[in-house]
Amino acid sequence: MVYDLCTATTTHWLQNTALDELCDDHLMHQWLAALDAFSADDADKVNMATWAFLLWGQFVLPDLIERTEDPDFQICMDRAFFDVSKMFEMGDVLN
Repeated sequence: MVYDLCTATTTHWLQNTALDELCDDHLMHQWLAALDAFSADDADKVNMATWAFLLWGQFVLPDLIERTEDPDFQICMDRAFFDVSKMFEMGDVLN
């Protein structure tokens, strides 16, 4: 479910972002908003969504990046995931 949510969020961003509006923070905030809405302040769901997002970023996002033809978008997606992943404390996810 989180995989689908993250993929849909990324696809929507790709389809609706003009090259001159490209910004790592924009995609990052869209992912965070989607994960926030999914977990709805349920601590168990927050941990599960965080873990699933990190796995999605390792196993699904690279395929999305590869299928994206524009290198500026590729770089932005990679940076946005790196920035989001730095925000999460793995200890919190594993508890």
